[in-house]
Order: sequence, then C-alpha cells, then structure tokens
Amino acid sequence: MSGKYQIQVFPELAKKLVTIRNALKEVRGSQSIELPSIVVIGSQSAGKSSVLELIVGQEFLPKGDNMVTRRPLEITLIQTEPGSKTVADVNGALFSDFRAVASTLSTLNASVSHISSSPIDLKIYSANVPDLTLIDLPGFIRVPSVDQPAELKRQINEVCHKYIARKNNVILAVCSSDVDLANADALRASREVDPQGLRTVGVLTKADLVEGDRLSSLLQGRDYPLKLGYFALNCHSPDGQVNSTSGPQIGLSPLVEGIQAQLTTQLANGASSYLATLRAELEEARYAFKVEYADRFISASSYTDDILDRLRNEISTSRRRTQSKKELTSKVLDSLEPAVLDIAKDVWWNDEKWVQAGEQSWGHFVKAMAKRLAGYSWEPVVPDYVTKSDVSADLDSKTSRASERLIKNGVGRVCTQTVVSEIETSIYSLLDKQPFCQHPSLRAAVRETIAEILKGDRYRATSERVETALTPYKYDFEVEERDWSNGHTLASNGLEQEMRRTSQRLKGVIEMLGGNKAAKDVLVNSKGHSEQAIALAKEAESLRQTTRALKRRIKATKGSCFKLPEDIQKEPQTLGLSTSTSSYMPSGLRGSFGVSQDADSNSSSTNSTGDSSVHPSIKAARYCPEQFLTCLAAQLAQTSVLFIQNDLVRDFNDEFPRALRQKLFKPTAEDSLGDGTFVDTHASVTRFANENPAISRQLRTQKKLAALQRATDELVDAVRYIDQEKKARNLPRSPGS
Repeated sequence: MSGKYQIQVFPELAKKLVTIRNALKEVRGSQSIELPSIVVIGSQSAGKSSVLELIVGQEFLPKGDNMVTRRPLEITLIQTEPGSKTVADVNGALFSDFRAVASTLSTLNASVSHISSSPIDLKIYSANVPDLTLIDLPGFIRVPSVDQPAELKRQINEVCHKYIARKNNVILAVCSSDVDLANADALRASREVDPQGLRTVGVLTKADLVEGDRLSSLLQGRDYPLKLGYFALNCHSPDGQVNSTSGPQIGLSPLVEGIQAQLTTQLANGASSYLATLRAELEEARYAFKVEYADRFISASSYTDDILDRLRNEISTSRRRTQSKKELTSKVLDSLEPAVLDIAKDVWWNDEKWVQAGEQSWGHFVKAMAKRLAGYSWEPVVPDYVTKSDVSADLDSKTSRASERLIKNGVGRVCTQTVVSEIETSIYSLLDKQPFCQHPSLRAAVRETIAEILKGDRYRATSERVETALTPYKYDFEVEERDWSNGHTLASNGLEQEMRRTSQRLKGVIEMLGGNKAAKDVLVNSKGHSEQAIALAKEAESLRQTTRALKRRIKATKGSCFKLPEDIQKEPQTLGLSTSTSSYMPSGLRGSFGVSQDADSNSSSTNSTGDSSVHPSIKAARYCPEQFLTCLAAQLAQTSVLFIQNDLVRDFNDEFPRALRQKLFKPTAEDSLGDGTFVDTHASVTRFANENPAISRQLRTQKKLAALQRATDELVDAVRYIDQEKKARNLPRSPGS
C-alpha cells in the first residue's frame, strides 16, 4: 500500500474493502451483507470531530454550540495517486473547497428537525488519506438543554446503538483524557454491546493536558481494559503527537494503522461468507434482468442519442408538413386577417356617406356610382351630393389609406412572429408525445434553444428585412384572376368568422348588463351606474354597429358585388396596380370608372368600356374593399414567408440540433468542483436518461448487476489473497476456497 500509513496485517485488503463497499453502495436497498466499518462515538465535548479532521487532514465538519450532527455521516476515504487533486463527494455533489463541504453538511443536518438514522454519504479522494471507512454518529448528551427536546437523549442512543451493535463493526470510543473514564459515555455505550472489549478501540483526546504517568496508566487500560487497546492524540498537532512523548500508542499513524488492521482482519474472517452471499444475490439479479429485459443492455448515452435522433427525425417530418411555403403563408395570412377587417371597418364601414345608401348594399351602391360615372346606361339612385370628383377623390383616399395602414401595421414583425410561433407550436406538440414527454429538461432546453436562435437580435433583423421587402407594395402589386377569386373566398370566410366572434361577444356583454333593455337604460341615463356598466353599454352599442355593418358586407359578398356586367368581362388575364404621384388608385380602375390620370375634367377621353389593358376582376376592387385588402395581405404573406424561410427558418433548421445538445448537456452546478472546473458531461447525460422512469429503472437494474459483479470479483481476489497470506503464515485457510 502506498502512502504514509502501512498495514501490518493483510495490507492489500484495505483498498479492496473500500472498493467493495463503494460498489455495494450503488446497489440501493441491498442488505445482503454488512461490511465492517469504524463507528466513531463519543460525547459532544470529547473531541470526536477533531479526531476525524485529524485523520482526514481537512477541516470539513460543521461547528456550533448546539446539536450540529443530527444524522450519521458515512465517511469513505479513498487514497489516490501522489500529486492528485483532493476532491470531496457529498451525496453525489463534488467539491474541492472543504469550507463548502462543511456548509453542505450543516445544511443536510439542519434539514431534519430531530435525530435521524438516514445517513449522509461523504467520499474524500486524496493522496493524503488512508483507505478507510468511518461512520460519525451524533454525540452523546447527559441532559437535554432548555431548547432541546426531552426525547433527544433517547434518539441519539438509539441511532448509535443501531451501528455499534453490528458484530463486524469496530467501535472507536473517543474519550477526553482529562475526564474520568468512568464518566465516558462512549465506553459505557460500547460495553453494552461489546462487554469484553473485543472490538472497541479507545481514543484519548486532549492527551497533552494530563501528566505522563497518568497518560501511561490510561493507555495500559488498567481500569477499563480493551483488547484492542487505547491510543492517545493531541488534535492540535498535525501528526497527533503528545508533546515530546512517543510510543506505539501515541499519535495519528499508530491509530490509523491499528484500526485499518482491525478492519482488514474483520474482512479476512468473513470474506468467504460474504462471497457466497454476493454470488447468490448476483445470480438472482441476473435471472430477474433476463426475464424483464431479455438480456438487452442499454446505456444512458445510447438512450440519449436515440432520443435526440428521434426528435430530429420527428421535427424533420413535421417541418415538411407545417413549414411548407403554402402552410406558412396560410398561417401568416390568418394572422393578418384581424388587421384587414379592422382597416375595412375604420376606412369604409364607419363612413356615413356610404351608410346613407339605405337598404342597398354598399357594394351595389359603389357599383351603381361607378356605372353612372363610367357612362353605362344604368340609372341608380345616387345622393345629390355625390359628384364624379367626390367619388374619385374618396376612392383614391380610401384605397391609399387602407393599403398603407396594412403595410405600416408592423406587418414584418407580425409575419415573423407568426412563423416563429408556428415553429414553436409544432416542436412543442412533439414534446407532448412519448417518449419526449418524459423529459422536462428537454422541453426547457428546447425553449432556451428556440429563444437563442429565433428571437433576440436575429428576430429583429429578420423583421426589419421583411419590412423593407414589403415596402414596394405601397406602390405596386400584381394579382392573377385565381388570386382574386381566392381573395373573394377568404374575404367571405373572414367576414362570417368575424360576425360569429362579434355576435358572441355582444351576447356576453348584454348578459353582463342584464339584457338589452338594461343596456339601453345605461346608455340613456348613465347617472347611477358604475363606470364598468357604462363602458360595457358603450361596447355593446359599438358591437351592434359592427354587427350591422358585417351583415351588409356578408349580404354584399353573397350577392352581385363580385360579378361584373357582361360587357366589361372581356379583358386580359393579369394586371399591374400603380399609383399617381399624389394618391393611390389603380390605373385600370381609374379607366373603368372614367377617371383620368391627370384630371377629372378629362373624363370624356375615356371610353365607356374603360382601360382594356387591365383585368376586369381588378376593376371590382372598389366594389369590395375586403377582397382588395385580402389580396394585398396574401401578397404580403407570400413575400414575407419567402424571406423568413430563406433567412431565419433556414438558420434555425441548421443550428437547432447542435445547439439543443449543447444546452441539454452543458455542465451544471452539480457537476462543478467548486473552483471553476467541471467533471465531464456524462453526469448530465445520466440525469437526462433517468428522467424516464422506465429507463431509470432499467439503468438502476444494470447498475446493480455491474456493482454486484464488481464487488464479487473484488471479493474473489480478496479470498484468493487471504488464502495465499494464510498459507504463507501456516494459518487455517478460508472454508470453501
């Protein structure tokens, strides 16, 4: 054995004992064998913590005046190669700063309000520690203090008795040298379970405070003999030496070598029995694994890779369905529909001039005026105040304002957000399926990855580029007859959907007001009514007006609004819409209405059939503004999607798989050593796999198999080594070896 401690009896077994113990700790719930340990007991003032810190060479235990140790602390010391880094592992959390270890132990002890038998697991890897297992137990008390529960003494005694009663454990009874051993709680407790002192080692602390003759008498054990003897320590000295006194029972090295010798002897005596028990448990575990999993092994890494591959394939399949140009254009157009209807309402529906047309539909009214102004022989009833200049200027203004409002309505941001939301929705819907739904960390990592790629600066830059790309539509856009026909369908559907939404909201508001009569009373006499009631009544009136306008528009779309007279239907298939320098008005529409490009006074120069270079469907734009705006919105949606797909979406599809893996398996605080360094990412991969209960159960079963196999192999080597040593010393060999 390397290091400063040397074992005289079975020196190779100390390392094997630690290895076997660590392997069996991985077999959660396994109680098949109980390996020997050093159980440290003593009163609160005996110096128990100082002894442990002297052995470890670090100050790592919490300090305090009150009861700071409420749970057993199982300390496994693992000697590493010279020059290696000292690392502590507290219940799986890694530390290189032992002040953080003390703080963590204090927190874990404070997490229970009373004495608990649930142990804390502490492993310390260092080149300066012996291979040893120590169990630190709560210190004995005589009488509970005022702020301590009355049953505290009983609870401490029960926990300590549980550990020291195990026949293969070595009891380390820590006593203060300056106190009469007759009053030592540790010796009293050990005698209850080990009356002959066969497995108890006495440790005398504060040995520098007693005279040499008195210390010599204590070490000889004349009053309280122990077969394993006593050791004296000065815990203020790095090596535990007591002044200038030396001897085989004084100092840290003799103590450590002595208790290691006892542990290895205990292991040697029970090794064959332990091996038989472990082999039986291993065979049972192998059979259970074969029955449940058909001997099919998996690893956390292979499972994780499979999950991410499946998610990538699912996203690819979903992308072909949900991120096609047609699908995204439809979604973007849906997102623009509210703006289309709001603009139609503000610009046209709320215009009192058009409302005065009475029973006629608004579309019929406009067409009637257009026919008259274009010179057709149709005599509609038109208000006296309407002149050709009025109609021309008003149609110019309305069309211009409507199109500019739609384009200036942050349409680039709206379109970009719609595409981003569609990508998020499609991916999140996949995460709701098996087995992805088993992994909350996957959803969190996806959310972070989407935010990183699709939002922030990149999102804003794409929105701005889309806005720039849509600017020309303020002045010109082209529509084919098929698109115009689709615009009719979309506009009709949009009006009907808006009618349903408005009617539903109106019904709800009326119900909140207590009926139509109550709503009218609030409007007529607002005094005595709350501000909320007045606001609801005004909203109800506004909704009624919107409902009436929607009814007129729905009636118009189902009537002759979109049908042109037969004498103007012989026109080309495509068109271009352009603006004059002063206002927005399609040149073809100007011609069809008899309005010239330069002045209304030149109307006689326009023939009765209008401009033959413009498709007749576009001449109907003035007959139905909803259809006109819907066609414009469709053009905006198509162009937006084209830019977003070639920019933001393409970058996302390229970067998402790699960025997701980095987010998912980046080192966490749990993987940190506390000094800015981290362990490898295997821990995060294992945590991810364990989120799936079925996979976690299989991994635990495999881990149990591997741990049992490892412990069995070590015990086989240990038994072989023990037999060789016994043969060399002419001692009886292990039975069954």
